[in-house]
Amino acid sequence: MSGERPAIPGMKQLASMTIRRDQVVVALIAVVALSAASFFVQGRDYQPPLWALQIELSGGSAYGPEMAERFRENYAEPFASGGFAYPLPVMWLALPIVALPDVAVGPVWLVLSVGSVLVGLLLLRMPLSLVFFLPLPLGAYLQQVTVLLTGLLLIGIWAWRTQRWWLLSGVVALTIGAKPQTTLVMAGALALLALRAGAWRPLLVCHLVVAALTFALEPAWVAEWLQAVERYRTAIGLNWAVEWVPVAVVLLALRQFWGGLAVLQIGLFPTLFGYTLLPLLVGYAAPVSQRGALLAVAGAWLSILVPVLGMRPAWLFLGICYLGPLLLAGARSSQERDTASG
Repeated sequence: MSGERPAIPGMKQLASMTIRRDQVVVALIAVVALSAASFFVQGRDYQPPLWALQIELSGGSAYGPEMAERFRENYAEPFASGGFAYPLPVMWLALPIVALPDVAVGPVWLVLSVGSVLVGLLLLRMPLSLVFFLPLPLGAYLQQVTVLLTGLLLIGIWAWRTQRWWLLSGVVALTIGAKPQTTLVMAGALALLALRAGAWRPLLVCHLVVAALTFALEPAWVAEWLQAVERYRTAIGLNWAVEWVPVAVVLLALRQFWGGLAVLQIGLFPTLFGYTLLPLLVGYAAPVSQRGALLAVAGAWLSILVPVLGMRPAWLFLGICYLGPLLLAGARSSQERDTASG
């Protein structure tokens, strides 16, 4: 196949991008701000992937009694009983912090995870006001791996648009199997786009490396993980938003590729809401106006009223808050394309 870019709406405007000096300044300021904020952030949800890597490198099993004991010591119920339910490849995300002293782990993880989202926003020329999209500060406060995964997906989209196939392949290999409810649909789409462009070699190499290293440490991890998922579901009640799937179909019909996939990602998997809705941020990877970004931020913050006021069904009112701005952006983009073609 030729190496031409796939024709996805909004790609031409972002085909050639360079990082400007003002972007570097913003990034440096963000690093300093995140380092300072780390002293006030109490979350530690980076620990399970870190523990998994530490235990596996020491010869143990991430799904064994040592991990269960760490959960009982560090987490309250029902999460203590839920235990480690990630697929094992998630541990590779903790590689940059595995050798750090304890005092540095939290700050470095915060800079790494939130910084990846900021880098993605800058590379894609997305409005920086999206850093206030509610699931992002919630995820940052909890130090959730979802933040890093979302940032990597944004970087992966940029890598695809600029034909950086090795970077794209590395992102896909690290994300597609790390947390399926956060990344599977969108990372899978990136993999298909890479294959469509003929970039199968870097994709194959990166996946083989990640898979080989993971199975070398834990040959039976897939079976162990599936058992862990059952324990997790028994201990923790999850919510589903399958009612959102038709909205994904509408967005795809409006040629809002990433918006449709982002909603599909949420609709097809169980979710706890809150920070777990962060993948919807990827839906704004298509060119979006500052007004559209502010509407997305406002809608997300309005969602706080749903549990406070006891609104039912929650999926409907949360959908209005989170999906309404995406639909409006999609409808506006479709109208602009029709006007331009007319």
